[in-house]
Amino acid sequence: MNSEDISGPLPTDFGFSKLSYLALANNKLTGPIPPSVIGHLHSSLLEIVLLNNQLSSCLPNELGMLSKAVVIDAGMNHLTGPIPSSFSCLSRVEQLNLAGNRLYGHAPHALCKLAGRAGRLFNVTLRGNYFTSVGPECTALIKDGILDVKKNCIPGFANQRRPAECIAFQSQPKTCPEVSTEVSCPATASTNSAAT
Repeated sequence: MNSEDISGPLPTDFGFSKLSYLALANNKLTGPIPPSVIGHLHSSLLEIVLLNNQLSSCLPNELGMLSKAVVIDAGMNHLTGPIPSSFSCLSRVEQLNLAGNRLYGHAPHALCKLAGRAGRLFNVTLRGNYFTSVGPECTALIKDGILDVKKNCIPGFANQRRPAECIAFQSQPKTCPEVSTEVSCPATASTNSAAT
């Protein structure tokens, strides 16, 4: 359903029990990503592509609970808030695109660890947001070309937004919840099969 000129909010329930691919890129979708949709599909969804719409509101915690997801693309929208700590649960994700939104805060160390020896993540795009810092794990990914943080507000980094842009954004009221340090990841399929 990419490029179908679909407008309006995302439905709160797609009615599919085992949907594996949700591709709605290049439409005119508005409003938030409904947590109920993600929650309903957390054990089956392999790819979610919402690129280039007009989605807004906070980045939902439930996106990090997609235990089988390989591709998550919510780039070029109006999503805001910090990256939820639940994103550290995305143990199978290979590509994550959150570029061109209004996300802010710290690029999470736990997310960047997913590209280490045990993880599968090889392409993370946070370009064109308002992040202000990255941890050591993330810095290593930038050097390796895995993580793109250009056009953010990270002091000392090249190719960032102009300071006036960053100050103007940071002075706006923020309504998204702060990132929690505690997260309980859903059991993965491999864990389930090992238990049976």
